[in-house]
Amino acid sequence: MKLRKARLLAIFLAVAISVTFIPTFSFAATSLKAPAKVKATVVSDTAVQVSWGKVKGAKGYLVYQKQADSKYKLAKKIKKGATVKWVSNNLTTGEKYSFKIKAFKGKKKSKFSKEVSAIPSPPAASIFMNGKVYTVEGEDWENNAVEAMAVDAEGKLLGVGSTAEITAQFKGDNTEVVDLGGKTVFPGFIDSHIHPPGPAFTVLYEISLSGIFTKEETLSVIKDFVDSHPDMDAYFGFGYSNAVTDKDGNVEAVNRAWLDEICADKPIVLSSFDYHSRWLNTKALEMCGITKDTLAPEGGDIKKDLDGELTGVLTDCSGLVTLSAEYTEDQIEEAWKWFFERMNSWGYTGYSDAGTSSGYADMLMEKSKAENGLPVRINFAGMMSADDIDGSIARLDALKEKVGDTKDIRVTTAKIFADGVVEGGTAYLWEPYKQPALQNLFGKEETDWIGAIKLSQEDLNELTLKANAKGYPIHVHSIGDRATTMTLDAIEYAQTELAKEGVKDECRNIITHLQVVDQDDIQRFKELGVIAACQVFWHFKAPDMYWPIEEPLLGKARAAREYPLNSFYRIGVPITASGDYPISPVNNPFWAIEIGVTRNLENAEFYKGSFPDIKDIEDMDEKTYLLNPAERVPLKAMIEAYTINGAYQMNYEDVCGSLKAGKVADFVVCDTDPFEINPVKIDEVKVLKTYKDGKIVWEE
Repeated sequence: MKLRKARLLAIFLAVAISVTFIPTFSFAATSLKAPAKVKATVVSDTAVQVSWGKVKGAKGYLVYQKQADSKYKLAKKIKKGATVKWVSNNLTTGEKYSFKIKAFKGKKKSKFSKEVSAIPSPPAASIFMNGKVYTVEGEDWENNAVEAMAVDAEGKLLGVGSTAEITAQFKGDNTEVVDLGGKTVFPGFIDSHIHPPGPAFTVLYEISLSGIFTKEETLSVIKDFVDSHPDMDAYFGFGYSNAVTDKDGNVEAVNRAWLDEICADKPIVLSSFDYHSRWLNTKALEMCGITKDTLAPEGGDIKKDLDGELTGVLTDCSGLVTLSAEYTEDQIEEAWKWFFERMNSWGYTGYSDAGTSSGYADMLMEKSKAENGLPVRINFAGMMSADDIDGSIARLDALKEKVGDTKDIRVTTAKIFADGVVEGGTAYLWEPYKQPALQNLFGKEETDWIGAIKLSQEDLNELTLKANAKGYPIHVHSIGDRATTMTLDAIEYAQTELAKEGVKDECRNIITHLQVVDQDDIQRFKELGVIAACQVFWHFKAPDMYWPIEEPLLGKARAAREYPLNSFYRIGVPITASGDYPISPVNNPFWAIEIGVTRNLENAEFYKGSFPDIKDIEDMDEKTYLLNPAERVPLKAMIEAYTINGAYQMNYEDVCGSLKAGKVADFVVCDTDPFEINPVKIDEVKVLKTYKDGKIVWEE
C-alpha cells in the first residue's frame, strides 16, 4: 500500500514538473530576439549598407525594405554575417530608404527590429580629410574638432565628421580627395571694419609711410619719392604718424615747413595712418584755399601753432582738402588685385566695408558675376550725413537696389562718424584732455578741451531712427566715451520710438573702435543688443602710440583703462574684430588674436625700424607693453570674433562663419594649431591655403 502511494506521488510530481517547466524550457530553446543596434548608412553613390547586432541562436536574417505603400517586403535573406550592402544603380538623392530586420532559425522568426533609414546625398565634388577641423559650431567646438569635410560642386558643405564617415558617405567615382595632412582648419576669417582697397594705391603709386615713426625716416622717404618722380604734378601719400620722434626721442608734431623744404612748388598731400588728419605743404594749402582764417567744419580742427599760424595739419576736415589723386582704369584694376591677394593671404574670405568703396560697386559686381567670382564676401555700408539725412538714406537704398542679389555682395549698413580720434585731439570725451600734451602736439592752451562731436544728439537720434526704421543697422565710429554714450542714447531712442509704433527694432547696431568707454555704458551694449566691433591690434601699449600720444593726452589712469574687451565678452556682448585696414598696415588676424589673448606686444619686428632695441616677449605677463590684463579674452573668443561673430555682424551667419552642412566651404588651412602653443607665439601661425566656396583663392 505504501509502495503504491509512493509511485502515485512520483507520477504526480513528474506530470506537474513537466506541465510547469517544459513549456518554459521549450520556449527558451526556440525563441529569437529581434536584432538590435540596426544601422543604415549611405556608403557610396550606389550603395546603402545595413548592419545589425548578431542574435544568439539565429541561423540567418531576413531584410525587409519599406515600399511606396509603406508596407515592408522581404528583400534579402542573409545566412552568414550581420550586414548587407544594398547596391542599386539608381539611388535617388534625398529619397529615404528604410529597412527592418528579423532573425530566423528554421521556421522560427523573431519580431521585427526597429526601423532604420538612410537618405543618399549627392557624391561630393571634393573631400578634405585627415585634418584638425575647428567648425566653430556649438558651445564646445574648441574641444570637438573633426577630421573631414565634404563639399559639393556649388561650393557648399555636404557634411563634416570623421574621415571614415565622410568618405563612406560622400565619396563618389569622381570625387577629388584632398589630404590635409593633420593641418589645422578654421572657417574663413571675416574682417568687421575695413577700408578697401586698403593701402593698395599708396603702396603701388604714392608715398607710403606706414610703420615709420621717426622724423628722420619720415622725411627721408618723402624726399626719396619726390626726387625719383620729378614728372608728377602733385604728390600724395598715406600712413604718417601724427607725432614723430627726433634723434633724441623727443616727440614732435609734423609741420608744413618740413614739406616745404622738400618741395615748395608742387602740392604734397599726406594722410595720417588713421585717415583722420591731412598734412599739407604750403603750396597745397594755397591750392585748396585754406588760410588761418578758414573755419573748421563741425567736429574738425585746423591745427595752428602758438602764434596762430597754420601747421599744415587738418584733423577731420577732409572736405576742405580739394586735391585728390587720380588713377587710370589699369591702376585701379591692379590695386584691387593687390588688395584681394593680401586679404586672402591672411585668411580672409569676407569683410564689412566701412563705407569707403561703394564707388567701386559696379566693378565689384561685374567681378562677382564673372566665372571665378570674387575671392571674398562683401558687406557694403553707406555713408550718412547729418546735413542730408533723407538723402543719405535714399543713396543707401539706391546702392542696395543696384547690388540686388549679386552673389557675394550685400548692402545692409549705415555708416556714421560720431567723433574723431585721440591722436588728433578730436575724440569726444567726458573729461578734458591733458595739458601740456595739448599744447605740445596741437598748439592748444585750453585746459577744458574735450574734443569735438560731429553731430548733435538730435541729429544722431534722427539718423539712427530713420536708418533702423528701414532695416539698416548703424555702424558708428566712436573713439571717445562721451561719443559712445551719445550713440547708445540714439540707439535707445530709436528702439523706443519704433516700439511706440508696434515695431521691434531688430537691427544689429554696431559701435566700432571703442578706445575710451564709460564703465556704466558697457552693460547698455548688452541691454540694447549692440555689437562691439573692436580693433584688437591696438589693445596693448604700442610704443608708437601709448607713451608719445595716448598717455600724455588721456592721463595715466584713463589710458590704462582704454580698449575694453573682456568687459564686453564676459557679459555676452558680441565682439567682432578687424584691423581697420590700412590703419593696421599688417592685417594678419593672428596678430590681433594674440593681442586679444595676451594684451601684450605681438610682433617686435614691425617696430624695429623706429625702435631698434625692441624685443619680442617670451611671457604674456611681461610688464613693459602689457595693457590691463583683466581685459584678456580666451582664444576661443578671438576665433569667434573673426568667424561666426563677423558673419553675424554682416547678416551672413546663415551662409558662412562656421563649418556645417548647408553653409559655404570658406575655410583656411594653417600650419599650426594656436590652441596648442604658447600664446605669445600665436602671431607666428601661418595661413597655408585659403578656400572660398571650396576652391583655392590663395596658397603659400
